[in-house]
Amino acid sequence: MVEVLIIVKCEVVWRDVNGYVAHARSKINLALHVVGRTSNGYHQLSSLVAFCDIADELSVKFNESLGKDRYHIEGPFGQLLSQEPMESNLIVKAVCLLRQKTKETFSVDVTLSKNLPLASGIGGGSTDAAAMLNLLNRGLKKPCLPEELAELALTLGADVPMCLDAQPKWISGIGEVIAFCASFPEFPILLVNPLMPLSTPQVFKCYKESNAPFDVPLEPVNLRHPEEWVDWLKSARNALYSSAIQMCPIVAHVIHTLENTSGNLLARLSGSGATCFGIYDSVKSAADAADKVTAKYPDFWIRRGLLNAKAS
Repeated sequence: MVEVLIIVKCEVVWRDVNGYVAHARSKINLALHVVGRTSNGYHQLSSLVAFCDIADELSVKFNESLGKDRYHIEGPFGQLLSQEPMESNLIVKAVCLLRQKTKETFSVDVTLSKNLPLASGIGGGSTDAAAMLNLLNRGLKKPCLPEELAELALTLGADVPMCLDAQPKWISGIGEVIAFCASFPEFPILLVNPLMPLSTPQVFKCYKESNAPFDVPLEPVNLRHPEEWVDWLKSARNALYSSAIQMCPIVAHVIHTLENTSGNLLARLSGSGATCFGIYDSVKSAADAADKVTAKYPDFWIRRGLLNAKAS
């Protein structure tokens, strides 16, 4: 029997007799402006992100002796991920980092159900790493403080700290400057990925070579109604869209299809892609849109859920 152990804002974490389980929610980049470039070549960003209940799942069993860590990857994209070296996987790095930080002796048996496509612009690797840090920290005798965990997360990648609690956020810098967006509402959402991986570094390289002018930074807003948020989102954009469709032209067709489904409020590319999203005026509209898109693109990855879903 599974019981609810703790609720951390958006993320539900369970504990059973064997260990801990958590969902690593997909990160949806609702608006992304490129506002400059650092002296060492990194792009400076200004964006709004929120998290969706379409997710990978992680389970961790602890052993208080220092044995061999075991990792098992399953799920629709598990075999594809298993082809990559495990030592480069962020969940493995998260285990090693936390063990080094805390000096505690433990080994883990980890199962990752990989439900999100790889290299898809919805933060799968980053959200997996954040979920792993959260789960490991709960099993420690002397867990890290939240600020310590955030510092560790940043060493794994600029996107990882923002994923620790799966809350909507304003992002700036190279991704490391984070401010909470408390008023963002819940929306039905449809995710569509053509199962064509897009490399984030390559998309940014294409953007740089385009010599596109930099955007103005997004000004954080505190809106009260969903309709106001939709209007605000329409006033922003994804600066990487043109570069992404040069590398994966089908993205433009997917977005056009989403825009022409009933009840669609906004259709856009998430991050560097190739996942596109549509937000809808009702759960029924999202379900009807899923049927329509599936009929047109039967071989694509298509999932519907809730953006900024509250923990249950």
